[in-house]
Amino acid sequence: MKNFMKKAAVAMIAMLAVVAVFGTSVPAQAASKAPKSLSVKVTTKTVDIKGKSTISVKSVKPANASKAVTYKSSNKKIATVSSKGVVTGKKAGKVNITVTSKKNKKVKKVVKITVKNLKPSSVKVSAVKATVVVGKTNTLKATVKPAGVYCPVKWTSSNKAVATVSSNGKVTAKKAGTATITIKATQKNSKGKYLSTTCKVTVVDFATATTTQVKEYAKSASDNKVLVDARLTDAYQGWALDGVSKGGHIKNSVNVSSQWMTAGFSSQSAENSTREDYIEQELKAIGVTTAKSYVIYDTNGKDAATVAAYLQKKGYKDLSIYNAKSAINKGTFTMESYKNYDLYVPAEVVKNVSDHVTKNTALSSEAKKVTGGSNIVILDVAWGDETNNPDTGSGYEDAHVPGSVHVNTDEYETPKVYVPEKDEAYRSEWRLNDDATLLKLAADKGVTKDSSVIIVGSEPMATTRMGVILKYLGCEDVHVMSEGMVGWNAKGYEMEKGINKPKAVASFGTDKPLHPEYIDTISEAKELLKDDNVQLVDTRTQEEWDGKSSGYSYHDLKGRIEGSVFGPSGRGYSSSMIYYRNADKSMRSKEGLETLWKSQGIDVSKHLSFFCGSGWRAAETMWDALVLGYDNVSLYSDGWIGWSNEGNPYIDANGNKVFYNKNTNSVETTAASVSKQQVYVSPEWLKSAMSGLQKGYENVFVSEVAWGDTAGDKNYNAGHIPGAYHINSDAVEYDDCDPWPYGDGKDDFGLYDEKDVKPEDNFNIRSGKQLSEFLKRNGITKDTKVVLYGRSASDSSVTRVAFAMLYAGVEDVKVVDGGMQAWKAAGYDVETKVNEQKAGGDNYSFGTTVPAHPEYILSAEDAKDKLQNDANFRLVSIRSTKEFEGEETGYGYIDYAGEPLGAVWGHNTDDGSYVENGKVVGIDKVKSILAESDSSLDNELSFYCGTGWRATIPFLICYQNGVKNISLYDGGWWLWQLNWQKDKAAWPIQDVSADVVKNYAQLSFAAEKVNKDASGKMLVAGASAAENKLACWPARVSSKVVYGSSDKKVATVDATGKVTAVAAGEATITARTKAGNKATYKVVVSPAQ
Repeated sequence: MKNFMKKAAVAMIAMLAVVAVFGTSVPAQAASKAPKSLSVKVTTKTVDIKGKSTISVKSVKPANASKAVTYKSSNKKIATVSSKGVVTGKKAGKVNITVTSKKNKKVKKVVKITVKNLKPSSVKVSAVKATVVVGKTNTLKATVKPAGVYCPVKWTSSNKAVATVSSNGKVTAKKAGTATITIKATQKNSKGKYLSTTCKVTVVDFATATTTQVKEYAKSASDNKVLVDARLTDAYQGWALDGVSKGGHIKNSVNVSSQWMTAGFSSQSAENSTREDYIEQELKAIGVTTAKSYVIYDTNGKDAATVAAYLQKKGYKDLSIYNAKSAINKGTFTMESYKNYDLYVPAEVVKNVSDHVTKNTALSSEAKKVTGGSNIVILDVAWGDETNNPDTGSGYEDAHVPGSVHVNTDEYETPKVYVPEKDEAYRSEWRLNDDATLLKLAADKGVTKDSSVIIVGSEPMATTRMGVILKYLGCEDVHVMSEGMVGWNAKGYEMEKGINKPKAVASFGTDKPLHPEYIDTISEAKELLKDDNVQLVDTRTQEEWDGKSSGYSYHDLKGRIEGSVFGPSGRGYSSSMIYYRNADKSMRSKEGLETLWKSQGIDVSKHLSFFCGSGWRAAETMWDALVLGYDNVSLYSDGWIGWSNEGNPYIDANGNKVFYNKNTNSVETTAASVSKQQVYVSPEWLKSAMSGLQKGYENVFVSEVAWGDTAGDKNYNAGHIPGAYHINSDAVEYDDCDPWPYGDGKDDFGLYDEKDVKPEDNFNIRSGKQLSEFLKRNGITKDTKVVLYGRSASDSSVTRVAFAMLYAGVEDVKVVDGGMQAWKAAGYDVETKVNEQKAGGDNYSFGTTVPAHPEYILSAEDAKDKLQNDANFRLVSIRSTKEFEGEETGYGYIDYAGEPLGAVWGHNTDDGSYVENGKVVGIDKVKSILAESDSSLDNELSFYCGTGWRATIPFLICYQNGVKNISLYDGGWWLWQLNWQKDKAAWPIQDVSADVVKNYAQLSFAAEKVNKDASGKMLVAGASAAENKLACWPARVSSKVVYGSSDKKVATVDATGKVTAVAAGEATITARTKAGNKATYKVVVSPAQ
């Protein structure tokens, strides 16, 4: 009796506490305010005889007016109505139920009710499976449809020794085993049959753990003893459910929720998954194996038994159960929660908020955690409009969480044609709408930045995507109902029919997103890929990552973003989230997700930007990361579809780097990355660099090169590469030909303050001072990435400027291989707008001394010296055959034809030798050209032509291939022939064929006669003659000179020119080349003394 009184007292105190907390939830002035109108809702307008329907107030205007009403039946013989709005059918007929405001008798609504004989159409039970511990009970609930039918049910047990059932569905467990509870209608259906359904009850008998045991299992030190939380994942994560005073889980416990085993589950054939697949992957991640011992706890006396029974069937042996409710409320255990657990809201809390919104009921303490704002909005988010249209509707009209307003996902990602060039089936994309549209959408749905928003819907991908969007816009108090609708349905909560119209507001409260860091654009994703502290995480399936599937019927491009990290959300198809969800659609545990991330090389210490195909899967993964407390996360929203359709590079199934070309509506190979030393690049490479696709080349200086100023360049003005500038080639070389041909000492274009240009300076690369001025005018420093182009591959005006820049010290200079011809052939756009260079400002600095590479240019004096004295040196002429053989000068302003004595022929860039199929040749072709003149890359090479243009092409080919011993004899034939006119002996020339020149040389001995030996004595038989040095111009032919003696009885000569006296007399020594050049001297041998 004392115990009973004690319990009664506790119950009374609890009731008083509830009144104290909730009794004043509706202000007195609101309760007394008279409404001007009201609306009602009714569970059904058709009832059976003895059947029931409930009428209640849905809303009043103004919203804070009294909802107190009276109910009256127009014919109590047909139907009665209680003071609480419960209508009971009496006999067939029609009746009006009038609902009248107590505060304003003029405000009323009439509900027409039809009473007729109804037949049951279905019988359902609240659970088709249940697990009950011996000695415990579990009450089942039966539902008979249609609503309003009067049809009591009969409950029976197939094995009363195992479990009994009462007339109201209360199941009592007797002993371990199974029993089938049958629920049978007591009225026949329209076909004359009694409908029924069943629930399979499993009775288990597990040992009950003590509080001391639970504490022992909660210690992290023992890996073989595991404490399992069998409650809802929501409770484990932090929510105080089932009457506990503190949310979260007992420290060091793992979550294996009973709802995973009991909630509705739809097998995904494309995913090839079962309920057990979901459960087993989580058990593995959290270390639950048959070899360990387990204490499984709950707070309702049911969940632990369900989980224990499941594990027992799987072969687990050492299992005990524990009801932790009392101990948790006493503060016995240390509890832990996920940092942001309230981003997901359990169904029972949403139900409380829904009732508050629709019925003005009091908010629970847990509900208050997610309703801090004065404006509570429940959003139902799903694809499709509000209707039940099978093609366009979401089904919202037929069933939704009471009080929610619908958001069609197409409203935040309206399908648009982003790439009209694509085939019709692949043109539309569901990318996130612009900020203005998103802000208006929120306001139209009644949401402001200060609202408290709960997002509900059957698909967590859609609801979390809406959650991310609202946080991005600036709504701080945003929450998503966990488990989709699984938890709501598992609880048996009612749904609402009809359409709730949103209460739009004038403004969201800001004109731009307050948290732009939550969503990344395509351009921002490109920048993130460059950051070593960021990972772009691809949450698509293995098939999508491998390039075997696009994942979408409306997208045809397949592959992956280079540099991204694979972190799959699922498998088999693009809606799979098996790796991020439990069987009841709840979020996986921290251990489960972090195990997945670690296995894929995802570093949680870095910023993680999640993406998928179009933003849905990635939104859910990002939301989960936020729940765990990771604030270093974002959503790359446009995902794979936006990336690939915009022409960005990606890796296809074969490992090739490709991109979608809008101009050709085809997938093409992406230009490979190039080194700094690489000079010649393809139009595709430049296009990708200009699109920000070549790392390190996102900001390139692009210029067309031609002789003459911008206004006079017809080609540039007719169409050039978008963004390209114009460079006059005269900007890098002296040009004073006006008056013709030697000028007046002044620069013809007036580019520099030049007053003393000499004829011999003309066409040479300008001084360091002038080059510095040129570079500053263009804002170019040594670190600027420069890309130049001309009209074609053989256009040497562009290579002349490229060479000058390298000589000056620009470290990365490139030339478009094939020039404008190749650019147009690739189908790329051109523009006619004249682009003005941006000069360096007051703080401009090139970054090094100009020229930084004086060794790239060989002077005429040095060229002459090397020809005479360096057998390894080659002066390579890049001129036509007729120029080389002295048949023509090649220039109107050069009077004399020929070549410097000793030069070898390297072919002409204008005759196709250095261009094949519109592109410059490779280094192997250069090798073969050199080989024709007995030369190679092992020789020191100095290229020249008439004035320095053509010679830059082979120089650049060699340069980009790492050849070191190269230079440009800049003065060319122009300067050599000027010097020859002044001193023919000092500057000899040749006019022989390329074949002859290999052995052609000017020979001369130092002395005409030798009559002494090496010691200075008279030369006698047996002695060696004093050396008579042979001058061979060029020195390279010296090794080919052949020596001979006119009389070997007097003197012999070996292959090196060494003479040995044989007998007294005279002999003539001759040095000869294969080209017929020769030189002679006399040797006089004296008689022996």
